[in-house]
Amino acid sequence: MSEQAVRHYLATRPIDVTDVADERLRLLCRGLLVRDPHQRWGAPEVRSWLGGGSPEVAEEVVPAGATSVTGRRALGFKGERHTEKAALARALATHWGAAARRYFAAMGSPANPSEGWRQLREWLTQFNDAEYDDVEGLVNLIDIQLTGKASPDVKLLRLLHWLDPTMPPVYRGKRMLPEDLHILAQQATSVHAEANERRAARHMVDELRAQDVLPILAAFGDEAHRLRDVNRRWKKLVKRWNSGKLLEGVPQTGRDLLPRRSEAHAYLLGTAAVPDEAVPELAARVDAICRELDATGERIDWFRRLARTSDRTDPVWMLTVIGTGPAAIAQAQAVSAARKARKRNFAGDLLRAIGLSVLNAFGLLVVWLIGTIVTSIAGFFVDVFADGSLRGFGDLWNIAFMVLLIQFLCELVLAVLLADGYRQSCGEEENDLHVAFLLGMGVALVVGSILVLVVGICTGSLSAGFQFSTAAVPVAVAAVYIWCAVLRARAGRNAWVVRLEADQ
Repeated sequence: MSEQAVRHYLATRPIDVTDVADERLRLLCRGLLVRDPHQRWGAPEVRSWLGGGSPEVAEEVVPAGATSVTGRRALGFKGERHTEKAALARALATHWGAAARRYFAAMGSPANPSEGWRQLREWLTQFNDAEYDDVEGLVNLIDIQLTGKASPDVKLLRLLHWLDPTMPPVYRGKRMLPEDLHILAQQATSVHAEANERRAARHMVDELRAQDVLPILAAFGDEAHRLRDVNRRWKKLVKRWNSGKLLEGVPQTGRDLLPRRSEAHAYLLGTAAVPDEAVPELAARVDAICRELDATGERIDWFRRLARTSDRTDPVWMLTVIGTGPAAIAQAQAVSAARKARKRNFAGDLLRAIGLSVLNAFGLLVVWLIGTIVTSIAGFFVDVFADGSLRGFGDLWNIAFMVLLIQFLCELVLAVLLADGYRQSCGEEENDLHVAFLLGMGVALVVGSILVLVVGICTGSLSAGFQFSTAAVPVAVAAVYIWCAVLRARAGRNAWVVRLEADQ
């Protein structure tokens, strides 16, 4: 409003002091704000007022043609009659629930509006002086904002902004500056809050996001413009949280412990509103979880991958660690307990594993005997022993014995390393290892026969091919067996960890 308009307003209208709550102060304001200096209170009246008296206040005469406050239709609300926009705005904000229900909960249809909405609309249409009132904003308010699909609370908020945009940002009767949003977030996430209070706070957080309320609040006075930055940060954090990118590799046990969506959004609202206070609070909880996990002495691979980050002040990362941390700690404690139990039972498990490895070695010996006898018989047919010497036959058996010894040592080492896990490394059934090796021996015989033919053709001597095959194939069998033993050691050593994860 221009200076000229202000001067004109003060010259033609009495100053409304009905919003002064204290009756004595209201009397003082009336006496000191009388426009006529001859009738305005002076020192004698003020002294009398200070002494407890009630000096008379001159009644002001409204010039002809001027629209006074008392000449405007009043809107009754909660026992008070309101003719000024700012006064009504404060009353509606104070009695938020009653205002939302009366004017916006059931507005009726355009042809048959509810009584509350009709009275409010008729009262608003009085402010149609383009020189002093925001007439264009009023049209948008009545035709679009107050009759749209927004919730009653959001409609009331937009009405308050038109009535008095300089008032502090208020929503559902509560001030909504950044520090207030931080308190709201704490109420929505605190385990010490009453269940009803926590549920109501989460509902408000959900409504702030779903109705996009913060940009509306940012247009009010009293430093409400800070809410624009809060809204921008909050939206970015919520978008990253909802994407779930940090949860890659996290087991279902960890995902199940994450905060529910409304609770997570409340945490992120707090960090967006007052980062200097909320972020250190989350960081302290992250440090506590990491210390508790380190105390178990176990390493949980998926949590270690999650904990690796270049930005340890990222609220989304911290909230993910806080949510999944208890699952990692529980898993680490279970792994530690299983490891201790394994150590207590190690002696008995080791003896049983060694005994089983010896039995497996006997089974392998039988397979080798069969394979070596078949190979020896085949050697006679290719005239390996044509010179009457048994040296080639003895070499075959020596090589077979050496490979069998290597296999036995592999089984013995596996038994010592795995103890109670050795049985599982041999297969689901007791004779799986023997069956697998018997099949492998069959494959080796076939490969050896092919080598005999290939080398025999290349050298012109089947005897040379047979001697090469009986040396190369057992060595290859030994190498493959050692490789398989390494794989069994790796799988068997971690099998109990896998079982624990499956049980959880």
